[in-house]
Order: sequence, then structure tokens, then C-alpha cells
Amino acid sequence: FWTTLAVPRETTVQLADRWPSEVTLRSTHTGLNRLVIGLGTADVGSGISPARSRLALANILDKAASEQRSCFVVGPPPLPGVNPDGTAALSRAVTEVCHRRRVPYVETFEPLRNHDQWMTDVAAGDGDHPGQAGYGLLAWLVLHRGWYEWLGVEQPSLARRGSPPHRDGARSVDSRAGDRVEELLQVVGVDLGTRRGPCTARTDRPRAGRRRSSHGREGRRRRPGRGPRHPHR
Repeated sequence: FWTTLAVPRETTVQLADRWPSEVTLRSTHTGLNRLVIGLGTADVGSGISPARSRLALANILDKAASEQRSCFVVGPPPLPGVNPDGTAALSRAVTEVCHRRRVPYVETFEPLRNHDQWMTDVAAGDGDHPGQAGYGLLAWLVLHRGWYEWLGVEQPSLARRGSPPHRDGARSVDSRAGDRVEELLQVVGVDLGTRRGPCTARTDRPRAGRRRSSHGREGRRRRPGRGPRHPHR
């Protein structure tokens, strides 16, 4: 299950101080504990230098590693009201920390900085949070940047053949990923500076042999030979 640990507009320095006690309370001693860390642009707005952000994230990852917590990091996305040079510098600092520690990292700034749909979607809201299409773009990036490998599960075939989303970005997420996509959207909402804050913890407890089925939104398989219930728009 996912546990979201939300503090809006929290900086990496504040997160480094807060996360150990929060995550420890929600961990299990009988399963695998994972930690998804997502960074928004609070450091840029607060005047925190990339060097200080780098140190704060390094401390988080090093402590997590000492506790056998597998980490996955998502970088800060571009926002219309935030200095792009500052966000780019923060993103580079985060990249360096993760690569040195071989921690899976998803770069969101460069893929989205010139993406018209992303910028339009964020600007249409409060300037800090994307809408449905924007979250679809973020989900696509995470799904195709090591998410399945980190979880140790097979990547769905449609996701393997996918291409970066553009105008229909929200539809590019493989619907057959089922509950994993729903969990992913939660993580992205947490990690990228949205209302739910920058950190989430996951606990994978051992499960019984029964498998959960997932057949997309309709919740059941169609019989062979029958077409889709609704035409594609």
C-alpha cells in the first residue's frame, strides 16, 4: 500500500529533517519498504542553493540506504511562475546525487519545459498544479523511466511500444497496467509539488497466492469477436 506524507511547498532541507520519523511510523518489519521522493520547486522559490539541495537529498538517500529502503526519485517539473534557470540547476543537482548512488531518477524538467500541452495545462489551473492531461504526461515519464524495473514487475506490452505523449498524453498511459497506474498517479501527485506534498512511502507486504485481476476501467473482459463498447474519440 501507499502512504502519502504531505507537506505542501516543503523544501528538500525541511524534508530531510522530517521524513525519518514519518516513514518509520509507517514501515513494516515483515516486508519490503520502499520510498518515493519527489521534488517540487520550493527550493528555487525559497532561495536554497543547488549545493544545499544536493546535500539534503544525499542525506535522505544515504539514510534510507542504511535502513535498506529502496528509493525512487522524481525531479522537479517546470512551472510558469518559477525561474526556469533555477529549476534546471536544481534538476541537475538531483540528477548528480541519484546517479552517484545508482538510485532510479526521473527527469521531468527537460522533457516538459517546451511542451505546450504541459504549460497550457498548468497555466489553466493555479500555476502550480497540472490538470488531467498534465498528470498523464507525468505518469508517462515515470512509467518509461524505470518504474517497472524498480518494482521488479514486467512492463506491460503496450507500455513497451509506447511513444512520448503529446496532445493525447493522458491516454498514452497503458490502461492494462491497472492498479499500478492508479498507484503511480498517486505518487506523481505527491512527488511533484502538488497539494499532497513531496514524499510517499510504500510497504510491500508478503501476499497470499491469490492474484488480483485488473482489466482496465470497464472491470471485465469482452468476449472474443466483439468490438469496443464506445468508439474512440
